[in-house]
Amino acid sequence: MVIQLMKVMDTMLEKAGVDDEQIGITGPSQLHNVLEVLKTEQNIYNIVFHELIRQVSVDCAERGELLSKLRKVRQFSQFTVSFYYRQRYVNLLDRIPQQMRNLYKEMMAQRVMDRHITEELYNFKESIGQLTSELCEVREHDFRVTREAERAHEELADAVRDAELNANLVEEYRELYELQRARLETQLLQLTQEKEIWSSATYDLAMKDTADLSDLQEMTEQFRELLDRIGIEVEHAENSSREKLRVVQNGLTKWMQYFQDNLRAFSGMTCSLLSFQMLNEDLEQYGGEVLLMKKETLKTAANLQKRWTELGQTVLSRHKDINGVLPPELRAMEEINERANELCQQYSVRINGENGKKLPILSFNFSFRSGMHDSDWLKLFRVIPDWLTQVAALMTIIGSGQSHEDRRNRKPHAS
Repeated sequence: MVIQLMKVMDTMLEKAGVDDEQIGITGPSQLHNVLEVLKTEQNIYNIVFHELIRQVSVDCAERGELLSKLRKVRQFSQFTVSFYYRQRYVNLLDRIPQQMRNLYKEMMAQRVMDRHITEELYNFKESIGQLTSELCEVREHDFRVTREAERAHEELADAVRDAELNANLVEEYRELYELQRARLETQLLQLTQEKEIWSSATYDLAMKDTADLSDLQEMTEQFRELLDRIGIEVEHAENSSREKLRVVQNGLTKWMQYFQDNLRAFSGMTCSLLSFQMLNEDLEQYGGEVLLMKKETLKTAANLQKRWTELGQTVLSRHKDINGVLPPELRAMEEINERANELCQQYSVRINGENGKKLPILSFNFSFRSGMHDSDWLKLFRVIPDWLTQVAALMTIIGSGQSHEDRRNRKPHAS
């Protein structure tokens, strides 16, 4: 029983929160809570003491020992009660600042919450005002719509009355509507058929234009390749002619110097005549199979030009405007055709030697023969200055596309 009574006392003290440092705020202040705890503790001790007094009447050694223990505690408490309670009050009062800080934090949190609630109330008030204004607008709109609906209802009622009074007229209108609908359906069908025809024609025209443009592009590429090849061959031949003319010019200059130094000795000049044999190679390109091949290539290029010109005119003639005027690209194509013709003509002049290049070479080659006498060498000495002049002039006209006749007549030429 004594052990049970001690457990009960400890349990009651624990429930009362005597040793709990976190004392909740349930009374008017923290101090009232501390006093309430002390009062509760004193009541627990009184209850236990009275219980022991009740049980001491029973003859039991354990109860006597417990009563002796309580008596010693009571005697000792007479000397230490003041210090014990003072220390206990100090411990309890030390908890007050922490509770005050917690209270302050809760108060600040409450203020923040109050401010937030105030803002929410203000926003709610504004929302209420806005909704009120919108409600007024909705009411006004509803009022206007109601009036319009009433007016429309009145007009509809008048129309119904008019329709009832003019039933025959409505029937005639219906028949007229059916006729108009049938006519419009016929027109729509006709327009649909015309649209399909135009679509098919446009598609066929586009396919034909695509095929023609592909052929046109292919012929243009072939024409460009042929002209490039002709240009490369002509440039190569002209560069070779320039080098040969430089050799001839140097040989003529040496002859001139040699004739001036050794007027009677001509035997040493025979080996120098070999340099003039190179001019025979240039004459071969103005006749025979070489000239025929170059003319055939140039003729092929001219035929390609004629074909793509006709095909381009055919394609552009399909795309006249509403007034029947041909597109402006036709003029550009004509300019390209004119320039291509001019370029082919220039290549023809340069290939045939009509720019004047062939004439001096012929005169050089026809003037030389084997077994020349001294008198012939003297004649040659006299014409060497003229030959040097002709060689210089010939080097200036190599690469020119202007014919010798046009140059002599001083006609303008664009290279």
